[in-house]
Amino acid sequence: MVRCVGGDKYVVKDSEGKETEQHRRDLRYRKLVTRSFVGVTDDPKHDSYSMQEFSEQEVKVLIDDGTIKREKIRVICQHSDNAAQHFKSSKSLEWFTRMEEILHNGVAFTWDFGAPGHGKGVWDGLAGMLKQWLRTRLKAAHTDPMVIQTDTGMIKTPKDCFQALQRHFDTEEWRAAAVQDGKKITHISLLYINTETIAARRPQAAVKFNRVVGIQESYQYMVARPGYVAVRPHSCWCQACHNLLLKGPTALTNIVSGRAGVVLEVPGCERGADPLYQFKEQSCAKNAGAGVGVNIQEIRDQLPPNHAPGPLQRVKAGAGAMDLGRVPRAHARHRRAVAGQDCVERQLEGEPLRERGGGGDGPEPEGQEDARGHVQQKGLHDRSAVVHERA
Repeated sequence: MVRCVGGDKYVVKDSEGKETEQHRRDLRYRKLVTRSFVGVTDDPKHDSYSMQEFSEQEVKVLIDDGTIKREKIRVICQHSDNAAQHFKSSKSLEWFTRMEEILHNGVAFTWDFGAPGHGKGVWDGLAGMLKQWLRTRLKAAHTDPMVIQTDTGMIKTPKDCFQALQRHFDTEEWRAAAVQDGKKITHISLLYINTETIAARRPQAAVKFNRVVGIQESYQYMVARPGYVAVRPHSCWCQACHNLLLKGPTALTNIVSGRAGVVLEVPGCERGADPLYQFKEQSCAKNAGAGVGVNIQEIRDQLPPNHAPGPLQRVKAGAGAMDLGRVPRAHARHRRAVAGQDCVERQLEGEPLRERGGGGDGPEPEGQEDARGHVQQKGLHDRSAVVHERA
């Protein structure tokens, strides 16, 4: 129910009886349109990369047919079950944060997950209906072979299934009949993606992603920026949360801090004081594998808020030693390098020299600290190695 309260302001009462005041410019006649995408593939792996390829193709269909631009879509709210194999994982979330690479017109993204073990969704019913329809075609073909409209005249392969479904459901005739019959789903679009296309997405070498803490206990995710999500245990679609998302990515600056691990609260959220409805910004970025570069800010984002650099260390190792390089450590104050049978370690602050093993290779070389805090070593023995790092 809507009533004018003066000027361009209106009071809107929702289905729950709650009243909110809105500007006329924000009120529109909205019509719910349901469009279902059905993917068919011969790829035997039901994994995250398969899901990514189909999802991107679905969005591209909406871009190509003008739906995104014509309807001025500013928010894409995705909902799926809790399956970790292809949905709920750092790998899938990292891909989801890069959806803006496909949609370059400032669209916000949220991803909600259903509670595990709480029944089936609409998509499960749709898939069951389509499989049952294919079975009836096979049975009817015993008396009328023409009911199977495929290139081969049979339904034996994934491509045959795709052609049979597409040529029946993805047509104007079926859509018109569905509207006339008052069906809830009146538009079904079929997609076929082969194994080669999906396999091209899968990395040749192993890749790793930052762990999203509490991922199994959290059910609403909002894209903060590439590689980062705002996570909260429960979903909330109160007026404040709803309005924030409708404003698009520019409004997210109100709750996105730019630093992982910080608790964030949606201004005006009805449940904002409850920790179950507070966001925490987390990184799901790729940290190992092809295309990973050194990003010091991402390393800093993972450090504790009160973390301070530890002391510079100098380690002299004997024969058979290895240069361990500069390895960032978030939770260690000191690092010890042990190589061969003799290793000595000393902090530059003046702690006594501590020996382990059978001694060193002679007098320790003198060092001089440069402007960056590194130690320039001179006169090292050919068999020794020096490791410098901040803990």
